[in-house]
Amino acid sequence: MNTDVYVTGTSGVLGFETLLSLSRQGISACGVSRSGLPDKKHPIRNEQVNDVLNPEWFDPNNAGSTIIHFAGLSNPRVAFDSYVDLTIHEVVPHVEMVENLILRGWHGHLIYISSGGAVYGDIDDLPISEDQAPRPKGFYALQKLTVENALVFLANQYGFRLTILRVSNPYGSLVPKSGQGVIPILLDAALNEKPFTVFGSGEELRDYVHISDLLTAIDKTCHLQAPARINTLNIGSGIGTSLNKLISLVTVLTGKELDLSRIPSRYDVNSNILDISRAASVLEWTPEVSIQDGLKTLVSDYLNAGPAMQPIAPAPAKFGT
Repeated sequence: MNTDVYVTGTSGVLGFETLLSLSRQGISACGVSRSGLPDKKHPIRNEQVNDVLNPEWFDPNNAGSTIIHFAGLSNPRVAFDSYVDLTIHEVVPHVEMVENLILRGWHGHLIYISSGGAVYGDIDDLPISEDQAPRPKGFYALQKLTVENALVFLANQYGFRLTILRVSNPYGSLVPKSGQGVIPILLDAALNEKPFTVFGSGEELRDYVHISDLLTAIDKTCHLQAPARINTLNIGSGIGTSLNKLISLVTVLTGKELDLSRIPSRYDVNSNILDISRAASVLEWTPEVSIQDGLKTLVSDYLNAGPAMQPIAPAPAKFGT
């Protein structure tokens, strides 16, 4: 079957939301996931496989297709025994996936979803542009950056188009799946009277981008006709919000006080706000949903939808913390 776009990692919230958005636009898109889709009521194409990074799911008839690559680590506090352990288990498989795609005849556009909220690390000069040298602090950030560099090398070697999207902190999905990111966990704590842990002081700024703005940026990237074959773009709101401010907003919007505890963190970075001017220029894109409006809508949707759609606390990290 003809496929213009593949989306890997569609058992995750962002991969699923992207596949659903593309399908609703009438784009011939197919998801690839190891687990089932988090919401099965939508008639969208998805191939469930044992190993997403083994591209047997790729049909050589779709040689020029776009691949939006979400599959990979999702827990920012994941730990490994060493850099070698990380490389073997979480970098090499991504490299092998692309090399095997090339062997199967693929020569399209790879869109790699990286993390602008992690790879830059502690940068004092805010907002952070793509030209800033990254300083990853944890294994999650190191994995994202190492895969980025490997993909740039492969794109230069084999000539395919590559766009790296360094996404800040997306929120706003109503997909009923384990929470990824602080906002779903915070809402779960507020709505279900659970304790919530603040890592660090809570005063560090984060850049939160609404899911609708992220999906618009991804859609524009799929249609990107930039003169450069390789692009790295920050995708965020360009505005910083502290965790303490989020807690205050959620408290007001839900009418519930949170049971808070605070512990130091060696993995969380200091304030992180992305410079999105390059994305605005290259993609002709700007975010439209403020954190206040996005949270207000999200809380209202959760309360109106009932318990079946309320956020679920995340599962424990696979490798510990």
